[in-house]
Amino acid sequence: MRRNVGTRANGLGKVLSILALAVALLPLPAQTKKSLVIFPVGLGEAALSTDAYNFETTGTTALLAAANATEKFYLISYSRTHAGIKRALAEGTIQAAMLLPPFTGKVNNRYRSVVLGSLLRADFAVAAAVDSYRYDAESKTVKLSAMLEAYDVKGARLVGSFATSVEAAGENESAAAAAAWKKFVDFSFPQAVEKLMAPPKPPSGGN
Repeated sequence: MRRNVGTRANGLGKVLSILALAVALLPLPAQTKKSLVIFPVGLGEAALSTDAYNFETTGTTALLAAANATEKFYLISYSRTHAGIKRALAEGTIQAAMLLPPFTGKVNNRYRSVVLGSLLRADFAVAAAVDSYRYDAESKTVKLSAMLEAYDVKGARLVGSFATSVEAAGENESAAAAAAWKKFVDFSFPQAVEKLMAPPKPPSGGN
């Protein structure tokens, strides 16, 4: 008995077409999320550094953990050795001072985080600076004042700035600092996310 090969081939083609359409309608992968770079926490002009404990690193770690927990962003790592940054330095389009924390505020009238974020090809950027930090060894308490800034890199604009002072205790300085940073991040980061994810405002003055 002869088999109708042509009919079976046509049927297989239709099945493959349907499968291709189904795949096209699947949810988009994680890579289509907006990209976010978390810059390392730095010390403001009034803050004093301590050799005993690197509390800036604890703050950066807390911000990265909060960003991961939202599952809203594709995180981009900041590195001074990134090809785009190295090229910009070599070409003289940015100065070395641009790479020094904190990454808040402006350098030569340009937002530091926007300039570096664009070189990293990020959609958004978050940067934080410590205004003051003090550890009381007797009470095992950390007092922290800091500010967080959120940037729309593509739009080259600051979308929000959030500052607060927190206090937390722990069994040692490391634990107390981690608790203080958690309080600060719990206060500031959700507000930053809300600003970053908000739809852009329509231009004013139109008809």
